[in-house]
Amino acid sequence: VQVVGILGGAVVIEQIFALPGLGSLAIEASVRTDVPLVLGAVLAYVVIVVIVNLLVDLVVAWLNPKVRLS
Repeated sequence: VQVVGILGGAVVIEQIFALPGLGSLAIEASVRTDVPLVLGAVLAYVVIVVIVNLLVDLVVAWLNPKVRLS
């Protein structure tokens, strides 16, 4: 849940300071109605969130033996 907030905050920072990044690209694509680019940006964000959540779950299970992987 925290990672999603960080990514959303990064999009805002990219827009405020005119930094190039995935968030700026996604916003510009949505303004230009470039559907394939918007879908690609959303897919990239989803993949990042899923990978980070998986890694965090594995680290928690590794550090805390009371957590079960079932």
